[in-house]
Amino acid sequence: MRLQILRRNPATPGVFTSLIRFPGMVFFRTITMAALVMPGCSPEKGPKPVQEIFPEQTWAMPTAVFAPLDGSPGIKASDCGHCHQDHYREWSGSTHAHALSDLQFQSELSKPTSPQWLCLNCHIPVGNQRKEIVESVLDGDLLKPIARENPSFDEKMREEGVTCATCHLRQSQGKTVVVGPLGTGKAPHPVVVDPQGLRNRCLDCHNVTYKVASSLVCFFNTGNELHSSNLAAKACSDCHMPEVERSIANKDGPIRLSHRHYFIGGGVPKEFGLMNLQEAGGYRSGLGLSADYGWDPKTRKWNWSVRMENLNTGHDLPTGDPERFIRITVTAFYPGGRIEQNYRIGQIWEWDPEARQIQDNRLYSGEVRYWKGSSELPARPIRIHLKAEHVRLIEKNAKYMEYTADRAAPEFRNRIRNLRQHYPMSRVLLEEEYLLPITG
Repeated sequence: MRLQILRRNPATPGVFTSLIRFPGMVFFRTITMAALVMPGCSPEKGPKPVQEIFPEQTWAMPTAVFAPLDGSPGIKASDCGHCHQDHYREWSGSTHAHALSDLQFQSELSKPTSPQWLCLNCHIPVGNQRKEIVESVLDGDLLKPIARENPSFDEKMREEGVTCATCHLRQSQGKTVVVGPLGTGKAPHPVVVDPQGLRNRCLDCHNVTYKVASSLVCFFNTGNELHSSNLAAKACSDCHMPEVERSIANKDGPIRLSHRHYFIGGGVPKEFGLMNLQEAGGYRSGLGLSADYGWDPKTRKWNWSVRMENLNTGHDLPTGDPERFIRITVTAFYPGGRIEQNYRIGQIWEWDPEARQIQDNRLYSGEVRYWKGSSELPARPIRIHLKAEHVRLIEKNAKYMEYTADRAAPEFRNRIRNLRQHYPMSRVLLEEEYLLPITG
């Protein structure tokens, strides 16, 4: 059994200690929840800087507005692709490249309670991608941003989502430089070697926990999950960006150690057309699954035991979006009928009237768990079916997205109205069948 309790830390307002209990084990996680202005409060009047509301939180602001990069035709991903062709091809099919066009994100962004400027900080993080820059909000209210026009706005770069510059550009001594894991001295543009900075960049967006409004919460706790696991010394890139020996720039460069840039995650891409790239990018399920079945002719009961294991992913399974879950189904077929049993692995949140987590039974890193049960049947089973699915979007939420499609940005409305034609809602992780003898 796993129990999570949030406790307020009186010494640091807005910071909560999450007490996690497992059999024979207790540990703590620190979760920062932004103190926000809610209806009925008496906020400080006038503009309030975003950095005061979210101190030392990288995700609260876009990156710097970058000046042109010496030796490069530009700073868009398409510009990088002139030389880094393999990297650009892989990134183009990634979730990062589709972070802005993600139909579920666009639907969430269109909600009246959504502080769009804040949500976009992780989906188009570079200052050059923003038509307006928000540095303060009126009366501390996140839904009242004070925006200034951005003369360096690049509309084409905006469409690139989490683009190359997100991780690989930095301001240094007033100039734009490329951050890389290695330096060759041969690149046409300035390079700063900082492998650790690249390794840590993921957590600027993949470790964000805050409450925007009473029923709107962002809860991406992957970094904290990693840090509390036995794989805390690992970085996200160790698994999600597999190493490969190849030329880094064009085909005629020296062969060196590089990383794949597919950024494979849970295996459910943002478009059906990207599904085949998951395996090409190194996708493998983090769920280990096996099952045993039995039939007791005296009690006329079918018994099952399903073994589930988090195969050392370094984080909870599933992680990320709190509405994702894994559904495991065992079905027994007997002459004349069938019976189905389900087990759900994931979080459960209550969103109205106040967002709160009411259950979290995800598999923590390395955990092994058994699901056992029995069902009375009129006859001996002749076939057993085992299935595991990673579910990103349930039917209820899909219907809501379709119903509210008209409030989304015009370029996304038609696809959201016809969501099932464009947006994968789940992925089968494993499917097996067992044939049993008819007699007995």
